[in-house]
Amino acid sequence: MAERNASGNERVEISPSNARNADSYIRILDTAGYCLIRGQNSQHLFDAICSELGQIIDSSDVVLREGSSRKIHNLYPIPAHNDCSYFADFVAWYCATGDGQAGAPFLVSVTNVLKRLGNASIESLSHIYCKTHERNEYVPILQEAAGELFFFYTPWYTSFEPNKENLRAVSDLNAAIELERRSFGKELSLETGNILLVNDRKFFHGRDQLSAETKRHLVRRWIRRNEFAMVCGDA
Repeated sequence: MAERNASGNERVEISPSNARNADSYIRILDTAGYCLIRGQNSQHLFDAICSELGQIIDSSDVVLREGSSRKIHNLYPIPAHNDCSYFADFVAWYCATGDGQAGAPFLVSVTNVLKRLGNASIESLSHIYCKTHERNEYVPILQEAAGELFFFYTPWYTSFEPNKENLRAVSDLNAAIELERRSFGKELSLETGNILLVNDRKFFHGRDQLSAETKRHLVRRWIRRNEFAMVCGDA
């Protein structure tokens, strides 16, 4: 089923009855930006879909772990960001255990955030950097490839000279993300067996605060199309 929200982005949810027959997840992700597959799907199906999308470059378990400093292992909210710092095109999650507790994920349209930014902020953002994990280097958080602007934005890995222009640009970006989330953001709920696929160039993602009693366990995959590394190298 597909429908459009007020921002014009197509929303796509696939029922378990036709999940195995979806013939082009890449087409859906390139047009709608995300795909949520409801129902009691198996992790085997999840792994098969991820393999069809491209090269799986990394994987992790998103689960509460006492004493861990990683954001995915603690209770606190995770602000809107994308995972391009891993040079991934797509991010996929499988809900191995859902418990209905707080901590709902949300999506924010990159295209609509860009529309809310002025030219001065866009120019400054191209001179602000984010640390990448795979290459252990810093790249501009806003880049252009094939005529399209896209973000490498993970706030806690961002580095820049704290002058007036840069501070204003980062503040404008965060304000635009928050306004877009309040206006047209996609708030999601994940139940056991659900699969969420997101085009990392089209949506920021984040999470609200978790409950201390949560038992939720997500399996996360970063996936790269074959041409992605070449595009990033030319950017």
